Amino acid sequence: MCRFPISPAMQRESGSRWPVASCRPRTFHIVNRCTTAMLTQSSLKAMRAAVSCAITAAICCTAAYADEAKVLHVYNFSENIAPGTVEKFEKETGIKVTYDVYDTDDTLMTKLLAGRSDYDIVVPSNNYFAKEKEAGLFARLDLSKLPNLKNLDPQIVNLIKVNDPKGEYGVPYVWGITGLAYNLTEVRKRAGADAPLNSWDMIFDPKWAAKLKSCGISLQDNGGETFQDALFGAKLNPDTQDPKDFKVALDKLKAIRPYVTQFSSSSYIADLAGGDVCAAVAYSGDAQTAKLQAKAAGRKFDLAFVIPKEGAPLWVDMFAIPAGSPHKENAMKFIDFMLRADVSAMQTNEIKYPTSVSAARPLIDPKITNDPAIFPPPEDMKRVTLEKPLPISLMRQINRDYLELKAGR
Repeated sequence: MCRFPISPAMQRESGSRWPVASCRPRTFHIVNRCTTAMLTQSSLKAMRAAVSCAITAAICCTAAYADEAKVLHVYNFSENIAPGTVEKFEKETGIKVTYDVYDTDDTLMTKLLAGRSDYDIVVPSNNYFAKEKEAGLFARLDLSKLPNLKNLDPQIVNLIKVNDPKGEYGVPYVWGITGLAYNLTEVRKRAGADAPLNSWDMIFDPKWAAKLKSCGISLQDNGGETFQDALFGAKLNPDTQDPKDFKVALDKLKAIRPYVTQFSSSSYIADLAGGDVCAAVAYSGDAQTAKLQAKAAGRKFDLAFVIPKEGAPLWVDMFAIPAGSPHKENAMKFIDFMLRADVSAMQTNEIKYPTSVSAARPLIDPKITNDPAIFPPPEDMKRVTLEKPLPISLMRQINRDYLELKAGR
C-alpha cells in the first residue's frame, strides 16, 4: 500500500501536515518515493543469510534486553500515528524515539532487503508482511511481554492468521478498505444521475471513465494493488493467482489508460480535497481526511467514499520488529503501549482508520464510529477481501506490466 500526508500547498514539499518545528520535535525524517521492490528466489536466500549475520551481531553486541540503551527507532507510514503519541510514550518510559516515515510498502521492503538493521519497529501492510516474514526479515515476538494483546479485536486477529498463524511475528495496528472516492458534484455533472457510483465500473468501464477524464481520475501507484482493483472491475476472483486472469485485468487497465490522469499514492488526497481529481481509488481513511480537508478549506463540493458492490480489498497494517533490531525490548514496550485502549483510540480519532483494538471503541468519537466509510456496517464487511501475497514470479510480471501501463505503452 502507499500513503502520504494531506497538507496545505506550502507544506507539501515537507511531506508532513504537522509544523515540524513546533509539533514534531522528534528526529523526523521523510522518505518520499515510490519504488518497486521485486523479491526473487536468490534475493530471498541472500537476505536470509544477511538476517542470520545481523542476528548474530545483535546477540554479540547486546548481552541482554535489560542492557538496552533507552532509545527506539520507529519507521511507519506517513500520517499513520496521532500527534502527541510519541511524546506520550517518551514521557512514560524515558525512551527517546527517532521516528521516520515512508509512503509505500515498497520503500519499506527495499530498506529491509538492503539489510537496514537500525529500525526497531516497522509497519508493513499485511500482504507485504507475509512476504517479508517468509524471507526471515522479522524477529519472533515475546508474547509474554505484550499483555495488552488481550485488547485486540478477535475478528481482525483471525483475519491475519493466514499470514501469521500463531501471531508470533506481527501485531495488527489499524486497518482499512480500498474503494472509490468521488467529488460527487463534478462526477454527477459529467456522468449523470444514472452513473453507477457503487460499482468499479465507474473507473474500469471505458464508457464511464471517458466521462470523467475532464475532471481527473487517480489510480493507486502500486502495481499489485492496481491489478487487484482491476480484478474486481473485471468481476473476477480477487484471490486468483491465474496469470490469465491478470491478463484480463491488464486489458481492463489498458482500455481506461487514456482517461487516467495520474497514478498516485501520495498527492491524490490533496488533489481530491482541492478539486484537482474527481474520482480516485482511495483508502478509506484517506478519503475521510480529504473530506475534512476540503471542508476546512471552504470547498463547496461534496466528497464521498464508496465500497463497490462487487467487493473491495481490505488491508491491515502490522507492527513488526526487524530481525536485526538493536532495541527489541524497547520495541516490545512500544507495541504494548500502542495496544492500550486509550492510546489506540487516540490513533483512530486522529488518522481516521479503524483500530484493531476493540477495547478502544468506547473511547472513539461517536462521529467516527458511526461513519460507515470508516467503520463499515456488517453488510459491507461481507464484501471485502483481505489482501493476500502473490507468488514472486507473478508479482514480477505484474510489475513489468504496470510500468508499461504507466508509460502508456
